[in-house]
Amino acid sequence: MSEEETQTETEEPTQAGGETGQDADTKDGEKQETVITQAEVDRRISAGIKAGIQSYEDKQNQKIEQDKKIQQITDGKFEELYKETQAQNDALKASIEAKEFKSEAQDALIKLDMGHLSDAIIPNAKTIDEVLSAAEVLKNTITEEASKQANALLNTGKPRVPTKEHTTTAPKLGNMNAEEFAAYKTANGLR
Repeated sequence: MSEEETQTETEEPTQAGGETGQDADTKDGEKQETVITQAEVDRRISAGIKAGIQSYEDKQNQKIEQDKKIQQITDGKFEELYKETQAQNDALKASIEAKEFKSEAQDALIKLDMGHLSDAIIPNAKTIDEVLSAAEVLKNTITEEASKQANALLNTGKPRVPTKEHTTTAPKLGNMNAEEFAAYKTANGLR
């Protein structure tokens, strides 16, 4: 006898909603088969379906959470990239403005004949007016200092007053011979 035929012989539907019961002719020495009622089968199937649905929902929720995390990371990266790009753009704008200012300032200094001093004047200035003001101060300072140094070199401690002898002796020196010139040097304290 096959297993299928054994099941059909041992299980008979009862009148109470399709449940199966044990065969009444079992002897004490034989094993009794476990009887599963239709309600138990339905309950197990329902539990399996519920477990499958729950597992599917858990996997879907995990996937949704992972997608949210990826989206947050992606959004954060885009935001970070946007901020970085914005900072680079701001730096480029500042660089361009600085170069334009330097060019305008150099042009203004060239007009004052002070273009060669642009590296000394421009770095601390914020406006063209400041550049021009600094250039004027520097020009006055240089002129004043040069005048002081020239006067110091020219000042020998003796007043320089032209005398008649000095103005008239120059043509005579060209007409002197060596003896006359030696006598002139001795008379005037020249070596």
